Amino acid sequence: MSTGTLYIVSTPIGNLDDLAPRAKQILESSAYTLCESTEQTRKLTSTARLKKYVGKGSSGTSVMSQAIDDLKSGSDIGLVCNAGTPLISDPGLALVEVAVACGIPVIASPIEINAKIVNHRVNGFLAETPDGWKEYFKLLKDNVKLREEMGLQGRKTVEASYTLEVNTPKLINILKSVLR
Repeated sequence: MSTGTLYIVSTPIGNLDDLAPRAKQILESSAYTLCESTEQTRKLTSTARLKKYVGKGSSGTSVMSQAIDDLKSGSDIGLVCNAGTPLISDPGLALVEVAVACGIPVIASPIEINAKIVNHRVNGFLAETPDGWKEYFKLLKDNVKLREEMGLQGRKTVEASYTLEVNTPKLINILKSVLR
């Protein structure tokens, strides 16, 4: 069985009726949606007339563990924040890092933090247009081997940049320079 995909979905800032059609399509096709605030996301899903379950926040060990298990079992999951694109300053960043480390493909908009974690066409896709989202969604849906390869590359990305083994020497050098 192939893994699911974690979709980073931008939401409207202000008028909830401004939800993009591709965002609505992704949220409708996902097994469920994880969010920063269930109250705010329920308003969004109600306004957009989405019938999907909204998960209990995007942080916390039990929520992340369940989401990773579901993604590994082949479920696609949408991740939203209160307004805008997740990951700038909400707890969803940890879920994306764990998903990539577990070899789960991620599709996101090419904003700053996403572009640092998702290497386009290597461990995921950075979709800039509605057609790009459709193309990448179809590619991952139809190509199990590509999903697996991107997952392996995602794991390598995390191991190269985000592990304790890589970051401990950097932190020690920073502390030494501050304490001098």
